[in-house]
Amino acid sequence: MKFAKCLDVNDLMEIEEGLKKIDIPVLIIRAEKDVYLSTEITKRLHDDIEHSQYIVIPESGHYIQEDSPIEISNALTAFWA
Repeated sequence: MKFAKCLDVNDLMEIEEGLKKIDIPVLIIRAEKDVYLSTEITKRLHDDIEHSQYIVIPESGHYIQEDSPIEISNALTAFWA
């Protein structure tokens, strides 16, 4: 949990201008039950990256690739199509 306490939306302020300059499509995938990466942080990333798509995978935790591999695969396939 020490790591979780280190994650702070204010840290995005350091790279905010760089995020706003990204001009390619970006997929942001959030695990609904991730206790390490807050909704606030992922929504802020989505807001700052103009061409981003934001999805939430229900019932998944921090290890989303293990919790929901099919949903991740489907999301990536749709994004790359």
